[in-house]
Amino acid sequence: MNTRKTIFKVCRLALAVALAIGATVGLSACKSDEQEIRASVETMLNAFKNPTKENLSPYMSEADKDSAAQEQLKESGIDFYEFLAHALKHFDYKINEVKVEGNTATVKLDITNTNIRNAMAAARSDVSNMNDEESMQLYQNGDTNALIKKLMESLYKHLDESTDLVTTSVELKMNKENGTWTTDEGSLNEFVGAVYGVGALFGSDTSAYM
Repeated sequence: MNTRKTIFKVCRLALAVALAIGATVGLSACKSDEQEIRASVETMLNAFKNPTKENLSPYMSEADKDSAAQEQLKESGIDFYEFLAHALKHFDYKINEVKVEGNTATVKLDITNTNIRNAMAAARSDVSNMNDEESMQLYQNGDTNALIKKLMESLYKHLDESTDLVTTSVELKMNKENGTWTTDEGSLNEFVGAVYGVGALFGSDTSAYM
């Protein structure tokens, strides 16, 4: 499997989870719109700050849990939650402003995390610079996922030890429908990109980031 596409699949699953979380909190009669929006966004951000299976599973539909992408990741020896634990180890956030205008709202955030693009480049460099003996050991058993396993081990190490932290200012757009505030999918694209320190994650130039 192409390693770039593999990591991209993991990131797309993270976006799906973010969408699910962002759509789960309804409007409470005892809270103002601003309070409810802040609570909804904090629920989503705190789940990313501690991305365990226990915290994220409630927000994933059965289809997401058993998706072809997840199965493909498993076949490659990549655990979705393990990936997030490393990728979001240094994740932090600050809610700067919540502005409500009728049935729309904007949440201004500062998102801080490791630059996964740079960590991935360092991991690929590690694999490329293996000596002949290491390369032979990697391929001698014919395991087609051996390279990915080696790459992920290196990636996790670089993510855990990274001091290359990026802070990105983003805006989450919220829409109110039938008394419920939900997060706009387009702005979540930018948010998840900021989480990984690479800007908008799913634009036409995504391949350049991975």
